[in-house]
Amino acid sequence: SGRLETITGLREDRPKCRFRVLDPELRAQLGGQGDISTPIDDLTYLSLDIRTVVIVENLQTALACGDLPGTLVLFGAGFHAPSLAIVPWLHHVRLLYWGDIDAAGFEILNAIRSVFPHAESFGMDDTTLLSHRDLWVPDPKQRKAELTRLSTNEIATYRLLFEAKEGIRLEQERLSWDVVWPLLRQRINSA
Repeated sequence: SGRLETITGLREDRPKCRFRVLDPELRAQLGGQGDISTPIDDLTYLSLDIRTVVIVENLQTALACGDLPGTLVLFGAGFHAPSLAIVPWLHHVRLLYWGDIDAAGFEILNAIRSVFPHAESFGMDDTTLLSHRDLWVPDPKQRKAELTRLSTNEIATYRLLFEAKEGIRLEQERLSWDVVWPLLRQRINSA
């Protein structure tokens, strides 16, 4: 092919992921490093006692997370999140996906479950959606999809998004951090 790397023999840049180690003891094992960007395939070599991984759709949410024992937060970069399937240890930890409450967020959750069937959703429910009506924005570009890997409750929330004329969405970064952070901590600590 005519790619520069092929023509010149240079190494190609590999797909990357960004993550934060939320456990201070685990950060200490990494020389204090807690906010890391690495090629996804290098993530396979991470050898820490991680019990929970939270995949978030928005970088601002990943950056806002505080300390949590045994926890790592991954910036999932939307539809790229299923590419994390090559990381073997992710198949054996508790995995939470927290996306926007919009059509794309549920499509991403469905795609993640195609490679991580054990993934749980967080904050993508009708209670969160309906209690934050003042934060809804129109979503005229949304499209309906056949999402076979969602729970009954998730499907019900997904359908609510299409009831308004232009569709609706609730972006996770619009939620009050004072409200959602304690809920996330409680959910993780309940394991």
